[in-house]
Amino acid sequence: KLIALIEAELGSDYEGELSQIGNERALQNAVLADIQQNTFGRQNEINDLVSFAHSDKSELLVSATSGLGKSSLLASFCGAYDENALIIPFFAGISAKSTDFHFLARYLYATLTKNDDDSILEIPYGDLKKRLLGALFDASSDKQIIIVIDALDQFAPSKELYALDFINEQLLPENVKIIYSALPD
Repeated sequence: KLIALIEAELGSDYEGELSQIGNERALQNAVLADIQQNTFGRQNEINDLVSFAHSDKSELLVSATSGLGKSSLLASFCGAYDENALIIPFFAGISAKSTDFHFLARYLYATLTKNDDDSILEIPYGDLKKRLLGALFDASSDKQIIIVIDALDQFAPSKELYALDFINEQLLPENVKIIYSALPD
C-alpha cells in the first residue's frame, strides 16, 4: 500500500534518483494522503486549530494518549486549512530518518528553500540553525508558514530536541506557527 501511495505521489514511471530529503518528502506526502483519506469528522477540533492559526500565538501542543487521533487531526487540519499558507507537515516515526531531530531541521530548510539536494545534509548544524531562521523569515514575508510536527515523542532523545533549539519562539517570524503533537509526559 505504501509503494502505491509513493507511486501516486511521484508517478509510477518516475525513473530518477531521489535525494534522501526527496525520499523522505515522498514518504511524508504519501503518509499524509493516506491519513487524510481515512479520516472523517473532527470538525470542532479542526476549527480550534484554524483559530490557533489565526491567533497571535506561535506554538501549540496537541497532547493526548496513544490512539486518540492526534495524527489524524493534524493531517485533517493540513488538508482543511485553505488560507494562503505554506503548510509543512512532518510525521515523526514513519522512517528511520524521521526520528532524527537534526534531519527534521534539514527537511524544513530544504522545504523552505525548495532545494532537496543532499548537500543540505552536510551543513554543520550550527550553521543550519541560522540558515533555517533566515529561510523562515524569507518564506514568511508573503505568506503564513505553518509547521506541523506530529509525534515529538518518536524522536531520538537529544539535548537539542528537549530544548527545541532551532525553534526559538522569540526569534520566530510573526507569520510562522508551529503545531506539535506528543503523548502526555
